[in-house]
Amino acid sequence: MQPIFRDTSQAVHFAFVIEQYPVGPRSSLASAVRAAMLEVGESRSGIDFGGLSPLEIHAECQRITKALNDRLQRHEAAALIAKFSHDQQQKDVAIKNIATHIAPALLGAINDRQLLFKVVERHYIPDDQRGPQWSLRALATEFKVSKDRLHRVTKVLEQYAQQLEILALSNLRRAFEEQELVGALLS
Repeated sequence: MQPIFRDTSQAVHFAFVIEQYPVGPRSSLASAVRAAMLEVGESRSGIDFGGLSPLEIHAECQRITKALNDRLQRHEAAALIAKFSHDQQQKDVAIKNIATHIAPALLGAINDRQLLFKVVERHYIPDDQRGPQWSLRALATEFKVSKDRLHRVTKVLEQYAQQLEILALSNLRRAFEEQELVGALLS
């Protein structure tokens, strides 16, 4: 059987895109599947549903998002949820989890929990959607800390978030390969 997705990141991304659409016999799920494929780059994606119906595709996507909570530690799942989810409430919970997990590493650099949450939240807002209130200068002014300190903290956070995402995807990969959701990596 041909795997559905090229890799684990693509599977998680696609699942979160599909999650935002309702399910039902008269829903727009079929067009949602097409839209999701375009968002993750269908033309070069390697996504192959092998004749699955839109409802079956939705069920596969639910399995993928459920695996985050079942197979990953909470902060690992939070990294993927914060990056890929379209549900703001889910993202907010994930961001708080990440901030709580990284807080000990940033002691001394940031002691204000609200500022730490803002810096983590800022990290997960796409650059083209960040307003001026998310600039390091604006946050430094609001929380009365130096912009240089915030810059150093964002660099640590970027490395941490990237490592956490890689770890989470790696931990999901084997399970997804066994379920033939993604192709096995060649050694």
